[in-house]
Amino acid sequence: MNRNLRQSEQMSGDLYRIFENVSGRTWSWFALGSILLSAFLFLTGRRNWAIFIGQWPPTLLTLALFFRLLQPSREPGEISGMRKAAEETKRGMGQSGGSTFGRSGGDLDQ
Repeated sequence: MNRNLRQSEQMSGDLYRIFENVSGRTWSWFALGSILLSAFLFLTGRRNWAIFIGQWPPTLLTLALFFRLLQPSREPGEISGMRKAAEETKRGMGQSGGSTFGRSGGDLDQ
């Protein structure tokens, strides 16, 4: 029993690592492909298969979101974008004295 549990945990860990390496764009393309395949199957009269495959896009997009939330900096171009945003934040904080809230001349002061 304990051996089966360890094998199951190892297999799920391996599957997680495989899914983790799939980019968000790939998940989106898979979702779009399943929508198009579902529409094709529906138009050709295979309605049960169309409904079955038509339920895949929410799952695929949820997986994309899940892995994006776990590791947001792994998407291509995200690291440089995050660095740029951090630098802009540092520059902005230096000019305003450390906080953007409560500055004079803003809409909130009126």
